[in-house]
Amino acid sequence: MLLTRLPIQRFTLLALLMAALIAMLLWSGSLYLIQVRHQSALEDAFRAAVEARVDSLRSEQKRRLQRHYERIRRWMLAHPDAFERLAYINRNYLRYPWLRLIQLQTADGMEPFDALGDCVPPADDRLQGDWPWYFVCQQGGEARLGLIGPLYAPRRLPRLIILADYHDFVPELGRLLNRHLQPDETDAGGQWFIESGLPASERDRALRFEWKKDGMVLGGLLLRRPGGEPLDLWLSQAWWMLPALLLLALGMYVLLHQALLAPLLRITLRLRQEVMAHRPAHDREDRYLAPGLRLLHKYFSYLTHISRHDPLTGLSNRVIFEERLHQAIVEGKRSGRKYALVFIDIDHFHRVNHELGPYFGDGVLKQLGRRLTEMLRESDSVARLEKDNFALLLPFDEDDRLSALVEKIYQNLCKPYRVYGREVEISVSIGVAVYPNDAQDMDELALKADQALMLAQKGDWPVVFLEREGSDFSAFSIIQSLRQALDDEEFELVYQPVMSLQGHRTGYFEALLRWRHPEQHQYSIERTIELAEKNHLIKPLTHWILNCAVVQLAEVEEPDLRIAINLSMVDLHEEDLPDRVRDTLDRHGVSPRRLLIEITEGQIMQEPEQVIDILGRLARMGISLSIDDFGTGQASLTYLKKMPVEKLKIDQSFVRHLDEDADDCHIVEATIQLAHTLGLDVVAEGVETAEIHNLLLEMGCDFAQGWYISRPLDAQRMIEWYRNTRPGG
Repeated sequence: MLLTRLPIQRFTLLALLMAALIAMLLWSGSLYLIQVRHQSALEDAFRAAVEARVDSLRSEQKRRLQRHYERIRRWMLAHPDAFERLAYINRNYLRYPWLRLIQLQTADGMEPFDALGDCVPPADDRLQGDWPWYFVCQQGGEARLGLIGPLYAPRRLPRLIILADYHDFVPELGRLLNRHLQPDETDAGGQWFIESGLPASERDRALRFEWKKDGMVLGGLLLRRPGGEPLDLWLSQAWWMLPALLLLALGMYVLLHQALLAPLLRITLRLRQEVMAHRPAHDREDRYLAPGLRLLHKYFSYLTHISRHDPLTGLSNRVIFEERLHQAIVEGKRSGRKYALVFIDIDHFHRVNHELGPYFGDGVLKQLGRRLTEMLRESDSVARLEKDNFALLLPFDEDDRLSALVEKIYQNLCKPYRVYGREVEISVSIGVAVYPNDAQDMDELALKADQALMLAQKGDWPVVFLEREGSDFSAFSIIQSLRQALDDEEFELVYQPVMSLQGHRTGYFEALLRWRHPEQHQYSIERTIELAEKNHLIKPLTHWILNCAVVQLAEVEEPDLRIAINLSMVDLHEEDLPDRVRDTLDRHGVSPRRLLIEITEGQIMQEPEQVIDILGRLARMGISLSIDDFGTGQASLTYLKKMPVEKLKIDQSFVRHLDEDADDCHIVEATIQLAHTLGLDVVAEGVETAEIHNLLLEMGCDFAQGWYISRPLDAQRMIEWYRNTRPGG
């Protein structure tokens, strides 16, 4: 700000003096380089020798630490008593003062790493094999060299940890260098050692050796630099160089003033006189050409840009979008053209910020903005209104084209986002209002679009067109059949028995979805469900299946008849799923124990902690849980034993050719033994022959399901089947 208020004459003189100062600094630097160049070879050789000795001493320190580790490990293997081990550790502390910690981590976690402080042992995935691992850390502001390894090879636990003073090699280094080294008490940034007798004035010119590990400075060393001082050479030449530079700067100013500044000031004065003639009492600073105008212009351009655009995504902001919306309505009244106002909101975006951080959330918003920009036409407008709210203005001629465009936008926005090397999936809600069908002015149209967005957020369908009477808008082509089938009650449930292999009694029925007239629809029901699940549109279908199954249970006068339904991945990530299931059961008066829920194995590994929490809430209600398609999803046994499931269903791909493929036999038999070890019942699906049935019976499988037993039955035949094969019947 001070420079912009200087007259151009003073600014030019100041700039020339600054140039002279820079020239003097460059000259001084060249003298320094010339003076110290012949010392560089000597310093490099000295530095290399010191670093080699440090590496040698550090290697010896590691070997010594490993010898102690092996000795302590052998002793502890021979003395399992905890009190003897503790006394042994205390004796080692007194015998070897350079040791800072000896600690044993046991499998039951009774001895946590409380004494480690800021030191964190390496992750378990790095502790492979029987060899101990070294690590370096800081504890209480001091560096430590640590060694961690298993006590009983090749098991990981218990593990033995030894910490030693990282700088224990410094005294030996001083003896090798024939220098007396002592801790630098003035440096609070870490553990530093300084050559005895090195004055504080020479420390900046001393040789510095830093010891780093993974970007962390653990300490360093200051040693006297060999050679003399370049100050004498500079003083011998400065008496004539400084006056010469000042005279040169003044001479350049005189030339610039005569050739450029004086004519420019005269032109400026004439322009000012013309301005004053039309606008008197102008500021006197107008007589000068102030420097910094280019920088001010740059700032002004930037402020102008951000006043019209969102700083994060680069999209238009609310002000510009409302201007374009107003212009579109004015143009639409003249030409009769239709416009769609589309509001987009990211569902539960606060979870992304809370779980992954706001910086990660900003990355998602940037990618979403780029996707919108890349897929829209030149005539379309896009803006970020606030936070995770976006708006589109889409001119169109036919309703079907608008539906196709909105479908394309929705599918593209629901694809996974890869931000900073991590993949995340989000879902969006979209509300659409149309000019002139829904509103005639800008404010009313925005209100209607916001109402449609609220319906999308609260309802089952993620995209809502604010339909008026006579409007032929539809939601999406890929789910038109699904929506229409739900509205026209074209779906039905059939039930396939799951039989006990021991007593050939019905355990429960699995509910399967069927279309009454599948040939009338563009997609098969399997394809429609797959697309709906992939695009987060499965929730209304799940509601229908759950309600239909519970109604069927309520109508059957068989209190022990049980029905199983399947849930999708999207359902298992809805926090209100247990509440919806409880409300449905209470509304129809059905006991939770009569309902079974099956989940596929692959769903477990997608946010397993959240899935386990939701399954736990369902299990506490009394609902039985089963893992479907086991063997295809690579579920972790760690999560498998945590889940409150009762049954495990082997995928039919392993069962269908059980009598022909020896590998399938081994897999199925091992799966049955594993499930029984975990206390789970085993269900084999895809049983189509008597041979496979008998093989499963010999392997100890609990339940079987397939066409050999029964094809899926309608509701009436299901009741008859159950009454003929029910337990105890």
